[in-house]
Amino acid sequence: MTAKDARVDIKTTKAAKATLEQAAYALGTTLSAFILDCSMPKAREILAQSDLIHLTSKENELFIAALQNPQKANEKLKQLFKKHSIKQDKHNDKD
Repeated sequence: MTAKDARVDIKTTKAAKATLEQAAYALGTTLSAFILDCSMPKAREILAQSDLIHLTSKENELFIAALQNPQKANEKLKQLFKKHSIKQDKHNDKD
């Protein structure tokens, strides 16, 4: 079991709190556990959806075309990759 080391406080109406308490009681659980059990799946769903990229048909065609026919790296891009590579090398040396 993971230690509970964070707190969430919410303000609501008395009626909403009573409804939540009744639902928690009906399930034989605490109000906190009920709220967490109900909200965590929705939170995960929202986060999973936020990681998706939604494209129109035209955007999809352009994206596929760019993957299939990548442009050659220009000098500025080559310098950026070189700079990043040097930073990675320095970071890996610390490990």
